[in-house]
Amino acid sequence: MTIFSSCISAFNEPKKDIEKNKQDLSSEKNQPLIPIDLFFANPEKMKPKISPDGKYISFLQQFGEKKNLAIFIQDLNSFLSKSKSPQVIAFYDSKSIQDFFWTISSRYIIYRMDKDGDENFHLYRADIESFEIVDLTPYEGTINMPILSKLHPDKLLIHSNHETKKYFDAYILDVETASITLRYRNNEKFRSFFCNENLEILLAIKITEKGEKSIFHRKDESMPFTEILVSKPDENLDVKKILENEAGFIYYSNINRNTLGLFKYDFETKVQSLIFGASVDVVEIKLHPKTNQPQAIVYDSGRKIWNIFDNEIENDFKKILSIEEQADIVFEDVTPDDNIWCIRLICGDKPAVFYLYNRTEKKLHFLFSSRSSMENLKLGKMESVNFKARDGLELQGYFTYPPDFNKKEKYPLVLVVHGGPQSRCYFGFKPIPHWLADRGYVVFQPNFRGSNNFNKELMTKGYKQWGSTIQTDLMDSVLMTVEKGFIDRRYVAIYGTSFGGYSALCGLSMSPDFYTCGISRCGPSNIISLLNATPAKWESIKASLYVTIGHPEQDEELLKKFSPLTYANKIIKPLFIAQGGNDVRVPTSESEEIVAAIEKNGGSVKYALYPNEGHNFTKPSNKTDFFQKCEIFLKEHMGEKAKAKEGLEFNLNIKGSSAICRTIN
Repeated sequence: MTIFSSCISAFNEPKKDIEKNKQDLSSEKNQPLIPIDLFFANPEKMKPKISPDGKYISFLQQFGEKKNLAIFIQDLNSFLSKSKSPQVIAFYDSKSIQDFFWTISSRYIIYRMDKDGDENFHLYRADIESFEIVDLTPYEGTINMPILSKLHPDKLLIHSNHETKKYFDAYILDVETASITLRYRNNEKFRSFFCNENLEILLAIKITEKGEKSIFHRKDESMPFTEILVSKPDENLDVKKILENEAGFIYYSNINRNTLGLFKYDFETKVQSLIFGASVDVVEIKLHPKTNQPQAIVYDSGRKIWNIFDNEIENDFKKILSIEEQADIVFEDVTPDDNIWCIRLICGDKPAVFYLYNRTEKKLHFLFSSRSSMENLKLGKMESVNFKARDGLELQGYFTYPPDFNKKEKYPLVLVVHGGPQSRCYFGFKPIPHWLADRGYVVFQPNFRGSNNFNKELMTKGYKQWGSTIQTDLMDSVLMTVEKGFIDRRYVAIYGTSFGGYSALCGLSMSPDFYTCGISRCGPSNIISLLNATPAKWESIKASLYVTIGHPEQDEELLKKFSPLTYANKIIKPLFIAQGGNDVRVPTSESEEIVAAIEKNGGSVKYALYPNEGHNFTKPSNKTDFFQKCEIFLKEHMGEKAKAKEGLEFNLNIKGSSAICRTIN
């Protein structure tokens, strides 16, 4: 086995290299503020994918006056030779397409769309010959987890709740005829299904009322499902792929271990074999597209580290890393013969770039940059650091420094809190931290307890701790940054979306003197009402929510204690709240109730509602408008080093924004 790291592991980075990085940072000169729309407009191009027959390249690209993302397609040879221009095959003036994939036949491109963030996704078909667009699932409901089949090139296994709102049934979707056939009625309340190459459903996953995860198997579709693996509520278990010969399947598990490993299960012998495990969770895997056998594994303690099992691809990794040794590698796409790879290279101080690698020719072809307009601009450097919480728990996070950073000076700090909380921050250019760094802030993104993809201990110590030790981890993150000597303790802001927005509300209500100001986007204020308002289609995962967050009845007192709404009268520091009007995860009432409570208590708050957005803002005009309002808000409260474009006003929206603003004093 060969290990490839595009950098030194975050847990072992020598101090001399860190000091050298900081010296390099301090040598950079001031530059004018980068226009905010360069950060928050859609990427110029992204997500390159090759048709399974290897003839075409497709990708998302800005298109039209609003610069929404559209799907473009072009003959691969003419794209590489730059002899022709790509053609747009699917485009919407009102919204962006977020992702897509090819059918095995290479005749159609499939993509998902919802309506203004309502998360009721439909599948659409784009015909590469006629350019016709067809809604394949014109039903009330949502489509999840489409699964392709090599034996049935224009058919998919899909999960849909259009007949039973609470649970997803399995259907075969014929892409060519736009018809669906029920494959399995989900009376057992399974969370998800997995099929072989003949689209026969052989595996299913269920979450029990206690929050346990179970994998069920049947030899063929004439037989009932039998439970073969089960985890405890604090353990994780998930299927990756059924092997080509149907002798078993590949799966992730941390049963009776602290980290998520990759395992193989043999159907005949029932033997479970560990393929790979490390000191942190396995987070990515590359399977051979023909055999489904593992070729390479990724774990990430701060930077991505690839472990190569297949000797045939070892030199290919060396070739890719020769472009940019300090980049992290992400696979965007591979052809069915594993000959052509589409690769994304991620760096900490510049936008991602994409390459095509031909393994037969051993050639790398530059495809495009995600944001070419920013390639020659000085962006803040990133650094992974490790530190301990007050109870000794090991934590990790990322600094992003201003482009003109000088460690001998003092800077305002913005603590950017990720959502979830069963999520995590990763290394690499991201619009929010790099925009804030450009505005003069040091940014810190902590991976606190409850974060995933590190180890079981870190994740489970965040269970039922939303308003307790998770929040002290965030405070410990701030204290750690202050100890570095370059943070002005008078100016510490907390920002976040979803759980991160909740944390901003927590920080200002439960620790009213700790932060200078806060920004909450789509952050819940009342955990009990949040859990009682979960969408019907979440029924199969509700038990997991009760394990990780708490039960609205059994843990009522705890959840009330952890709800910022309970302490709205204690909010004395400046607060900006934003909300998407179509958010199905965190209803609008979660923001409006705490705004009303602050007003009733004679406090002050700024509030912006974006009626045509959901949980994640996707429209470029709304994204840019929101972050421009954040820029104005932070400049007002975060000291003389904080920067903002001159002449901006909070209540003036940019063109195309739907924001409805209120300022309560």
